[in-house]
Amino acid sequence: MKQRLLFVVLVASLAFNVFFAMGYMEATRYVELSKTFAGRSQIFADELGLDTDQQKAYQQLHDRFMRERQERRDANREQYDLFWQEIVKDEPDEEALTAFVQVGAGTNFRERFVRHMRDLMSILRPDQRRLAVELMQKRFGRTDKKPSASS
Repeated sequence: MKQRLLFVVLVASLAFNVFFAMGYMEATRYVELSKTFAGRSQIFADELGLDTDQQKAYQQLHDRFMRERQERRDANREQYDLFWQEIVKDEPDEEALTAFVQVGAGTNFRERFVRHMRDLMSILRPDQRRLAVELMQKRFGRTDKKPSASS
């Protein structure tokens, strides 16, 4: 009887340790993924529970977004270099700073944002769309309002 009890305790201990190790590995994976934009994107996709077709469409959206993001960075690199050179001066040239803002305003962030959100929502089911909005609001600090069920 003692041997049987010892065996049960040993098996239970082993199972607990395996469970703990698996949880630790998953938490470590999550922390590593959360350090990069691509990793956060993968976490987002995982939380939405995308099916195979949705995963492919989401990956295409993500790839396009990253490509456009890099293109914008490359196109604006010279303006940012000029901005950094100007802003460190004791008395920056206000005209140069104003020109920097005006060039940046032409990229229309909100227009791109709406386009990306429409593209994302087009591949999601209604329940996933609501969850996606909740996740984004949580990520960007807006937790006071949940999307309505009619949307």
